Amino acid sequence: MSLNTFKILIAILLISLISSIIFIIYQQHQISVKQETIDSQAILQKQLSDNIIRSLNEFASKKDLEQYLKDNNINIKTIQEDLNKFHATVSAVNVVKSNSQGQNLNNIPSTSIGEFNNYPQIGDPFGYEQHQQVLSLNENFANLQIPIGNVKFSAWQEKPWAIDIKPREYHITNIIGQDENQRLYVYNKFSISVDNKVHDIKISSSETKQEFPSPKFSFWNPNLFLGLSSGVNISKFEAEAAPSLNLGIMSYGKFKKLPDISVLQVGAGYQMISKSPEILITPISYNLGNHIPLTNNLYVGPSVNFNFKQDFAIMAGIRVGL
Repeated sequence: MSLNTFKILIAILLISLISSIIFIIYQQHQISVKQETIDSQAILQKQLSDNIIRSLNEFASKKDLEQYLKDNNINIKTIQEDLNKFHATVSAVNVVKSNSQGQNLNNIPSTSIGEFNNYPQIGDPFGYEQHQQVLSLNENFANLQIPIGNVKFSAWQEKPWAIDIKPREYHITNIIGQDENQRLYVYNKFSISVDNKVHDIKISSSETKQEFPSPKFSFWNPNLFLGLSSGVNISKFEAEAAPSLNLGIMSYGKFKKLPDISVLQVGAGYQMISKSPEILITPISYNLGNHIPLTNNLYVGPSVNFNFKQDFAIMAGIRVGL
């Protein structure tokens, strides 16, 4: 191994070490920023027209999100097992509550008169004059009946009706899952609370409409890529190969995190045959992850390479997103 090659390897190791330290510092900073964002940012609940309400929206850590699900009697294990089939995770939880006020009233007059008896019987053959009549009220669902109160009738009173309707809380929980392609998975649970007892209701149907993402340009979407290029040194008319570290500036695709096309990558590398550092520009590269299984950020594209010996090369290479 020549002295120059040894120096280059030492320089690469030092750069890698410094980059690792910078990355660790960046990660710690991001954790701090994340916690500050969780603590400070919230979108407040707001009543809109047509009884539409904007939900209170707060950021939460994964641990807080799991605790929130437990507090709302949601089996997170069941949901996560289903989400694992789609390589997705829980991203949000929405809880909707609506209260029905109870009523407890006595001596209520009839609101209307019903069917007329054309053949009145003498006396009180059914004992309505002797005993108050009570009719229990239930809210019927496919899987159960929920008692919500009763109505009482006292035939001997001028205002014969009494109402005892229990207050109820209707509770809907929506759990939102999301996969790497930003597809949503929505889970729902519906329950009614009466007299401090929670009744889980079977949901008849649940449907979600999500707008399909359209590809678009992101003019500032910086991403790091590790690359390997090979091609022809035009100045010397000989083969050339070079590893490189590249910074992608722009992108185009449906998803910003994993774009279909990386636009304008600028990088630095080392030409192994010419034994010289280089600067390269990759105008465009295509993500083969759309067609190759087991990978989602493998890009290919042409590049223009200039080394420190003033040689000019045309190459093609692969880029792996970091």
